[in-house]
This record gives sequence, C-alpha cells and structure tokens, in this order.
Amino acid sequence: MRHANADWTNYNGSDFSRPLTTRGLLEAAATGKKLLEAGLVPDLVIASSAQRTRQTAQLLCDALESTRTRITFEPRLYNATESQLLLVIREVSGAHAHLLLVAHNPGVSELSSLLGGGAPIRLGTGEYFSLQLEADTWRGLQIDSNG
Repeated sequence: MRHANADWTNYNGSDFSRPLTTRGLLEAAATGKKLLEAGLVPDLVIASSAQRTRQTAQLLCDALESTRTRITFEPRLYNATESQLLLVIREVSGAHAHLLLVAHNPGVSELSSLLGGGAPIRLGTGEYFSLQLEADTWRGLQIDSNG
C-alpha cells in the first residue's frame, strides 16, 4: 500500500516528518474499511517509520476493528526500492497469512508491478495492491523480473 495523502505545501519540516493532510486522514481510514469489506484483514502491517506512513498504518488498523492485526515500523521502508521492499518481506518470520506493507512511491508501485507480472502499476495515495500467493513462508518468496 502507498501511504495516504501527505502535506507538501504547508509543511516546512523534513520529508520524513511530513504529516497526512485532512484528505489523507480520511483516505487512510477509508482504505482500512475497504480492506475489511474485502476480507483482507492483515495479520501484520509493516510500515515505513516516516510520519505519514505511521499515521496511515494506525488509522487503517483502527478502521479494521481487528484485535489480531499487529503493526511494526521499519526504517528501511522509507523511500525503499522494490528490491529493498522485497528483502523486508522475505525477512518476515512466523505465521502471517496476510501481510500488508505501507510504504512510498516509486518503490511500492514498482514492487506491485513486479508481483503483478510486470504490467505497469502506479498506486495513488491510499491505494493498495493485493496478491494471493501459495507459499509456506515469506522467507521462500522468489520473484524474478518475469513475474
């Protein structure tokens, strides 16, 4: 998932510290409700430690109304490339049937394109890409440029 809409115009701090806009706050909660309605409640949410992704993950999880969803914040997801995102996914241990990353473009869109078989995917703010895989563990996930 790409983080919800963040403030560019009225924020003078660092990129890492940019907060969500009012639109972004609503977007994050709405995406959580969409995931809930689609039956895509994650066991584990791994979010970039940037302010906007932390807010997105928390609001999304609040909307899921799930007591089983755990959130962890991963500094390596901040502006990560598709390969760096994939590396974090492969490091997930334990029985997590449904994993959700909350990260940044262009990496999150590039990873979605790769996992989707190579067709270009450009995620807007607050949008997600869902993929079902047959695997026993995230550690064994092998993806090549041919999908």
